[in-house]
Amino acid sequence: MTSVVGSDVLAPRARTHGMVMPHWIERLGLQMLYIGPFLWCMELVQNLAIRAITGSYGWRFPLENLVGGAGGPSESSGQWVWYSIKSLAGWVLIVAVFSTLDVAAGRRGWALWKRALLGGTIGFVYEFALGMFADKVLHSCAQIWTTKSPANLVYVSGIAWPLWCLDFIVFHWLTMGIRTIHRHHRGRATTRSEP
Repeated sequence: MTSVVGSDVLAPRARTHGMVMPHWIERLGLQMLYIGPFLWCMELVQNLAIRAITGSYGWRFPLENLVGGAGGPSESSGQWVWYSIKSLAGWVLIVAVFSTLDVAAGRRGWALWKRALLGGTIGFVYEFALGMFADKVLHSCAQIWTTKSPANLVYVSGIAWPLWCLDFIVFHWLTMGIRTIHRHHRGRATTRSEP
């Protein structure tokens, strides 16, 4: 087996509880199930770290959107919170994007730092697009960054890019752990099925 990430993507199918499922679908499901919520929790820790350093949260979510209201409150209303369970769905989706990037870049032999730069850029653009879509199409705020960036962006700030790069690196390391566990589990299942 080679050390290239994703080298076993086209491996034989696994038998899972009577179903035949390709390994890559099973791995993607595990990544979305475990890594998405982990990165969401990491986002909360990053927001708390920014507050500890600067004295205010890096981004906030409108409270009205969390309890079912339409539109976002004004900056002065104070109806903002520093986390949102609704943002968890966005993290699960970006895990699928990161997984595709990691496998494709791994097949090309890209170093982790190159993948992290590209993953960070994709994450940054994704967050901006998600924020703009929520505001312009759904007429509700996804999140508002309180730290101002030189470009005066609303849906994302310049500090988000290195955080997205870090998120991709953590995703990659966790994925390597899931692949190791998956291979070990697959090996045990094969051993048990043999007479």
